[in-house]
Amino acid sequence: HGPTTVRCEFTPTGRFQGEVALFLGDVAVGSASLPLTVPVTYGPPGFTVGHQRGSPITPAYRPPFAFTPGALSPVVVEAEGRAWRDPAAEERAAMAIQ
Repeated sequence: HGPTTVRCEFTPTGRFQGEVALFLGDVAVGSASLPLTVPVTYGPPGFTVGHQRGSPITPAYRPPFAFTPGALSPVVVEAEGRAWRDPAAEERAAMAIQ
């Protein structure tokens, strides 16, 4: 196998909505129109690759669904563009998950 690049492109079309495209290498493998995105957050903050925190997203496995060390190559997450921020909503979300 070897290194693989997975890319997700999001193009805003309005507040909390947009078009998303998923690429494997340079090949488009999926796309969708999102009439509504999540304006704040789901669950605990942070981003993990190779480990599921909290409840599973599917009953097909049990968390933490951790990868064996060395089985997952280093993962690089890059983001472009300007994030839409709502500090008051972010504070409410942080207080709700304490």
